[in-house]
This record gives sequence, structure tokens and C-alpha cells, in this order.
Amino acid sequence: MRAYDPFTALDIYKTVVVAVQGACTGADSAGKAYSPKEPDRILMNAVLAADLHTDGNTFRDRNVTLTKAFAGVSRSPADAYILAGDITNSAAECEYVNLRAMINLFRRGARVVPEMGNHDSGGTSVGTAGEKPFSVAEARFRAFLRYCGVPCERNYYSLEVKGFRFIVLGTEAMYNDDAYLSPAQLAWLDRELSDAPDSRPGFVIAHQPPRGINGADKPEACLGAQSDEVLDVLKKHAAKKPVLYISGHMHREFGERSFESPAPGLYFLNLPSFLYDDGGGLGAALEVYPDRILIRPRNFIRGEWSGEGYVVKY
Repeated sequence: MRAYDPFTALDIYKTVVVAVQGACTGADSAGKAYSPKEPDRILMNAVLAADLHTDGNTFRDRNVTLTKAFAGVSRSPADAYILAGDITNSAAECEYVNLRAMINLFRRGARVVPEMGNHDSGGTSVGTAGEKPFSVAEARFRAFLRYCGVPCERNYYSLEVKGFRFIVLGTEAMYNDDAYLSPAQLAWLDRELSDAPDSRPGFVIAHQPPRGINGADKPEACLGAQSDEVLDVLKKHAAKKPVLYISGHMHREFGERSFESPAPGLYFLNLPSFLYDDGGGLGAALEVYPDRILIRPRNFIRGEWSGEGYVVKY
């Protein structure tokens, strides 16, 4: 007889609660379906979101907003959901339970690709390092990775979606706003980009943009002390194939510095907050074609495109 699994039982219970909450708050009418620009040519499509800040209280207004946002995302099929950090608000287990419930209800078979932001590391103004050691936050994040089908013993990893490699960086220490990437992780990033097929673009996911990129001109807004080293690695490989670096953290709606290319073949996209910006639900649809990448900003709650979008040609 299979032993009682409270983790699974709680997931089932929470999923039912989120479904009832969604029905009561209008999530079932959020957003609408959309189609890729060129459905006959598309190779891979993903939804991009950052800074969810999921709360532990299922019925708090921020979780109501996220439920509507995920409902809007689920209207159209996607190969993956890329979650570029701060997927929880304070790295609490109850926040991960609520996030799993929303994913259970709405992902429709999409691969979930999460990244560890500063809030997910416990690096927030809520509590102290002694109350929330990094080891606890890291263990919770890795448990969420396993739930998403990523059996990884580190909080950085890579995986492929429809033949395209996503390289996911992750802080290895709890800082309040920025991140720490060890020499081992930087060497791993170099190897991963080397091993990725030269004929296809590479995707790098991190919570913070490097210093000086996407308007990250203040220490608390950028990746941290390893910014220059990361940039050097990315530039090296972008000379051979396009590299798109996707981040969040800034909580800025799409604007002049949301998309930048500081070197040939190297592109940086900074996402707004999926929770806070534009009333919630603001992210992007990523469409990969044989000759280009198309990034289409979208409010998934209202079901509306936002701006002209961005193109990476290769």
C-alpha cells in the first residue's frame, strides 16, 4: 500500500482552492487565446514572466492577480513557461505550495523553467539571515525544481525545449538585491554555451541584468560583482551565434531600455513584474523561427499586446 503523502495531498487541496478562488474572482474570463505570427514556421514558443512574488495567503489580492494572469497564459498552447526569478515573495514553503497549485491548474503541459531570484534566496527585508538561512531557501527552490521535472542538485542548470538550450543561472549566496555566481558557475556557463549547437541561438536566464545593461546602473539593480565576467563569457559566444539573456528584477514596464544589444549577436531582454506592472499579467510571448526570434510583450490578463515587440535576426 502506498504511504500517505501529505505533500501531494496538500497540492491537490490547494489546486482545488485556487480553482474555486479563480471562479469566484473572474479568472475564468481573463485574457483570450492568441496565435503566433507565423504558425506554419514556428519552431518553439514560450511565455516569459518575472517577479511573480507569490504570497503564502491563497486569497490575498496578489495571488488573485497571479491566478488571473496564469489563466490568461493558459488560453494558448506554449512549449515552456520561463519564470525569471522572484517566483516567491520570501522563499516560504507556503508560497511554493500556492505557486505549485497555480501551475497544476494552468500550465497545460508546458515545461516550467524557474530561476532563483533574490526573494527566492531569502534576500528580502522580511526577517533576517538567521531566521531564513540560505541553505533552507536553496533546498526549497531545488524541491520546486524537482517538482518541475528538473532533478538538479544545484540552483543553476540547463535544459532543452524543442532543441533550444536554456541556461539558467542562480545565486549561490543570500544577498539583499544582487547575486553571487561562483567561479565554478561561470566556468559552467562557458561550457554550456560552448556545447550548445552553433546553428541555434542560446538563451540565458538570470534574475538581474548585468551592471550597465537594461538600465541596471545602481548596485542594487544589477547582477552584482560578477557582471563583467558574465558579459565577457556572453560576448565570447555571441560572436559565433546569437545569445539572448532574459532577466527581471527591475519592475519596469517595457520601454526604451528593456531590450538592448551592446555587442554583435548579444541581446538583453528585461521583463516587467508579472504581478505589479500594468495592473498585473505583463510578460511576453517568445517565438522562435528558422531565421529570427520574435518577442511580443503582452498583458495576459487583459489579453492585449503591448508595444511593437523586439526581433533578433540570425
